[in-house]
Amino acid sequence: MTLVPGDAFAAETFIERENGRFVVYLEVHFWEGDNPDKVATYRHRIQDYATRKQAEVATKWILVGTNRDSKFPIG
Repeated sequence: MTLVPGDAFAAETFIERENGRFVVYLEVHFWEGDNPDKVATYRHRIQDYATRKQAEVATKWILVGTNRDSKFPIG
């Protein structure tokens, strides 16, 4: 399957605590081929931060970038 930015139909950011740090993850959901019943989800570890506030700021910027590159808001 070839993934292009237009294939994504949803994107979400998550903050998880790992080893005392706050880690930001981005999950992007794509349709698999022409079958609307099959979804591929890719999870990317973005960065870890010392404070939750820093991680929250990062998640907002990531979603701004995600929406800028899509044809419709997906985050």
